[in-house]
Amino acid sequence: GANGGKIPFGTFNHTETTDTAQDDIISETSHESEPQVQPVNYIEEDSPESENTLPSDLQAKIEAKGLKGIDVSEHNPPSAWRGDLDKIDFVIVKVSEGYTYTDPCSTENLQTAKDAGKLIGAYRLVRPESGVDAVTEAQFFVDELTKAGWDHTWLLACDFEPQYSIKKADGSIDYAANANFCNAFLDEVTRLTGGVRPLMYACAKDINNGGNSWKAVAKSYGLWMAGYPNTETTDSGTFLDSQENMPYQIGPWNYLTIWQYSSAGHLDK
Repeated sequence: GANGGKIPFGTFNHTETTDTAQDDIISETSHESEPQVQPVNYIEEDSPESENTLPSDLQAKIEAKGLKGIDVSEHNPPSAWRGDLDKIDFVIVKVSEGYTYTDPCSTENLQTAKDAGKLIGAYRLVRPESGVDAVTEAQFFVDELTKAGWDHTWLLACDFEPQYSIKKADGSIDYAANANFCNAFLDEVTRLTGGVRPLMYACAKDINNGGNSWKAVAKSYGLWMAGYPNTETTDSGTFLDSQENMPYQIGPWNYLTIWQYSSAGHLDK
């Protein structure tokens, strides 16, 4: 996901480290100027579905910052992550996808997180390419949340994946169309929940490639970004030191709320 552009990386008081990397909640990672968008080719090896190797010193630096958590789906029943509960602060659970699909592990995953007293999030993988309109998807998501026992303490999120995106005639991703879909979905979820604003999830390449197409989304909704560093993208892992920078642009967003920085092992972290 690195493209040469960098934004300041915040400093935090949380100092606990673990043996497993997790999602890191980041606050106030601001930049002053509008980033220059540079095209980045999306390749499967860098997708959120593939694993990455994180240098141990870099992993330790990341784990020392912010709250730590995981996101889980049908691929991660509680048996896959129950042993990590003492190392994490939050669990974000996939609830549904598209128009009719409910994640078969969502109820068990949510209950396990509740029983462990963890902060809880719930997300929906949207399917702009399906032909189902964004408002209908949002209504289905909120219906599923209600059935799952949702309350206003849960973080909500919209998950955009490029393989399920609206495409142009030449086969490239139509970021304007997809961003409009996501914005309509987010607006409807906000309306149906009485003002709870979800986060927008996307990988670093899609945030960068979409550029100002994401501007309307960024105006109202926080960013949960997947960007997987390694030695090449982080100058040998030094970018987390106090005077170093994060090697990802975040498009029109002013700060990053959650950074998903690893999928190594059995969990997105």
